[in-house]
Amino acid sequence: MKRAFLGIDTSNYTTSACIMTDDGTVYDKIPLTVRLGEKGVRQSEAVFQHTKNLPMLLERIFAEARASLGEDIGISAVGVSEKPRRVEGSYMPCFLAGVSSAVSIASAIGCPNYSFSHQEGHIRAAILGSGMDSSLSHFYSFHLSGGTCELLEVKKDGHRYDTTVVADTADITLGQLIDRAGVMMGLQFPCGPELERLATECGAIPSVKIKGADSINLSGFENKAERMLSEGLSHQDISAYVFGVCIGAIKTLLTARRFYDLPILFSGGVCSSHLIKHAITSAYDKCYFAPPQYSADNAIGICALVKDINS
Repeated sequence: MKRAFLGIDTSNYTTSACIMTDDGTVYDKIPLTVRLGEKGVRQSEAVFQHTKNLPMLLERIFAEARASLGEDIGISAVGVSEKPRRVEGSYMPCFLAGVSSAVSIASAIGCPNYSFSHQEGHIRAAILGSGMDSSLSHFYSFHLSGGTCELLEVKKDGHRYDTTVVADTADITLGQLIDRAGVMMGLQFPCGPELERLATECGAIPSVKIKGADSINLSGFENKAERMLSEGLSHQDISAYVFGVCIGAIKTLLTARRFYDLPILFSGGVCSSHLIKHAITSAYDKCYFAPPQYSADNAIGICALVKDINS
C-alpha cells in the first residue's frame, strides 16, 4: 500500500484538506460563506460551517487522491492545525472542528495524529511554494492575513518552527484594512482579489509613508479610505491607496530586522497580491513569495509538516 499523509486546517476563512504521497499532492478547500456587507463570520458560525464542510471536503479529496495518486493509498499519519500560533494561550474555536475530525480519523485507522499551529502551516506552505531552501534554520517570515500582521524571526525546531514577533500592527491588520475598504465599497468579502483588480486599473500605486518601527497603527488609513469614498473618489483610486498603505507598512515593519542578511519569507493571504510582491521584490533582496494557493489559508503546509516528521 502506498504511504500517504493527511492534513486538515479549519481557519476563520477556509475549510481545507490535503493528501500527500511521494508521487504528488492533492489539495482542496471550501471558503467559509460570508454574507454581503459583513466583514467575516463569528466563531460559532465558523465552527458550524467547518462541521458541515469537512465531511464533503474529505470525501471529495479522498476520491481525487485515489484517482490521481492511486487506489492503493493508505493514510500513515494525520496532521491538523489546533491553534493560531505556537505560544501559550493561543486559541480560536474554529480550529476545534478540524481537531475533532483529525483525532477521529487517526483513532479509527490507528495512525499518529500531529497537532501544529496555523502559523506553522502557513510558514511551511510558503517555503514549499516559494522554493526557499527548507533546510534553512534561521530566517524572517511575514504572516500577513485577515487576523495577523506580524514580522517573525523564525528558528527551526526539528521539523517545527519557533517564532518571535519582531514587529506588528497595534490595531488592525493589513487584511482587515483591505477587507474593510472593500466592504465599504460594496465588494464581497474577502475583498483582496477584487480590490487588487481595481487598484491595477488606477495606473499607479501611490507611495505612502508609515510612521513607526516595531509597531504601527493602520486604523487612521481606514478612516482616510472612508473619507475618500465620501468625497466621491473612484473605487480605483481608493483601492490603489489601500495597496500603497500595505506596501508602505511592510517596508516600515522591515526596518525592525536585526539581521539584514537573512531571507524573508512571505506567507498569509495578503501575500497573494501581485502588486505587493512586485513592489517588495523590486526593493529588497532575498524575498520569497509563494503562489496564491500556498499563501492563502490552506492545509498544504500542515500536510507537509506531517510528511517531514515521517520522512
